[in-house]
Amino acid sequence: MKPNVPKSGFFSRIIIAAALSLMAACSPQSAEPESTAEQGGAPANQVNGAVDAPVADSTAKTSERQADSEPVETVDAADLRPAEALSELALTDGDWFMNSGEAMFGPPESEAVFTIGCEPQAGEVVMTRSIDVTSARVRLGLFTDSQMASGYWRDAGDVMPIAIARLTADEPGLEDIVYSERFAIAAEGHPLLVLPVNEAVRAVIDECVA
Repeated sequence: MKPNVPKSGFFSRIIIAAALSLMAACSPQSAEPESTAEQGGAPANQVNGAVDAPVADSTAKTSERQADSEPVETVDAADLRPAEALSELALTDGDWFMNSGEAMFGPPESEAVFTIGCEPQAGEVVMTRSIDVTSARVRLGLFTDSQMASGYWRDAGDVMPIAIARLTADEPGLEDIVYSERFAIAAEGHPLLVLPVNEAVRAVIDECVA
């Protein structure tokens, strides 16, 4: 009986198959990882379902907000405070009276030289004074014995020479008026007003600072 010897063609097919397997294993395509889309993963800038905004867009929006915001106006009127204590100064001639929710001060049977009122919705105390503001604005100083507030007088646009000023209700000098016996109102370049504090004035201040 002849031995069962494989034919030469059989060995050739084995060698060819091994070569093809080796070539497939060394192919660059087999070494490449799946793309992000094929893997179904989230983009690199996405965390917990949220995608980070581009840095350029965020910077542009910040610059726009800064450009739109108005600069904060500050003023210091400490140098307008009188050298003497308020208790040593003579009170300005006149009396307080109420009109349409405003406390007004002036000589008897005459126009008010100073008024103070409250705008609760705006959170502002509004004051007027009978002075002529020839420039764009004049520094304002409001003084008690221990506190002060600063601001500007501006022309009220009235036919009479009247200046108007607005102070935010959280100014320390305003709240301190309630606990004081008198306070002073300064307008740079004009005489100082030294005014007594009565219940009408306290009511106006309380309406704003409460």
